[in-house]
Amino acid sequence: MTATSDFMDTGQTDAVAPNTITGFEVLLRLLQRLAAVALVAAVASLWIAPGADLGADVVVMKIGLSILACVMAAMVALSSIKPAQPEIEIDTSRRELRVVRPATPNFVQLSSTGQRELLRRWRFSELGQVERVGRTLSFWDHQGQFLADVHVTEQETLDKLVSGLRDAGQQV
Repeated sequence: MTATSDFMDTGQTDAVAPNTITGFEVLLRLLQRLAAVALVAAVASLWIAPGADLGADVVVMKIGLSILACVMAAMVALSSIKPAQPEIEIDTSRRELRVVRPATPNFVQLSSTGQRELLRRWRFSELGQVERVGRTLSFWDHQGQFLADVHVTEQETLDKLVSGLRDAGQQV
């Protein structure tokens, strides 16, 4: 959980709940990893298969196919990496709750730039229900779908957050 006053003006909102993982995504990642392993096994079999020809022209072709298959296997394996877990941000100055995901690296740039992808945003007034139990706040939307549990450790931050929620019309 992050309490911030930073303004995010980029990104599209998405209607998917923050931690939703569909069976299709899991199956797709499994198939991608299997394809990467199959490519590496195929390259290995080019070299260690019984009766493999080691003529000069055949070796050049095997080297080219090996390099191509290894690059393709690396790309497929890297594309199957699970995206970073979403984080909950609460902006008390703009009175909104955001679900953001750290940017995932791509093939050209193997490190993240620190930018975040905005998954969903709710203004405090758009929330359906907010419950407080001790220092934990639970958020729901108008359809009754659970959004997030946020545990606030600092009392001053919790007081500002509850005050902002009450000013937006929420019963906390």
